[in-house]
Amino acid sequence: METGNVTMKKESRSINGSLSSWVEVFSSIKQGSVLGLVLFGMYVNDLPDLIGSLLVLFADETYVYSTVNTEEQHRRLQEYPNNINSWSGR
Repeated sequence: METGNVTMKKESRSINGSLSSWVEVFSSIKQGSVLGLVLFGMYVNDLPDLIGSLLVLFADETYVYSTVNTEEQHRRLQEYPNNINSWSGR
């Protein structure tokens, strides 16, 4: 259902394997909109503070670049997605 610029959607959630009932979502940001990119940029703005490597944020994609020559560098590289995962759970 279209209401102006917003499309009515239905969502449900799965928590501990149990699916909630479907409910209508009355507010959302249209995918690909400029507003969506601005809000995403605000949300991920502090992400580079977690990474000790070259981090590139573009639209809704994040790239981490690092040179890995030693086991220590490999371990440190694995810490980046671990830190991002912890950050996303805040």
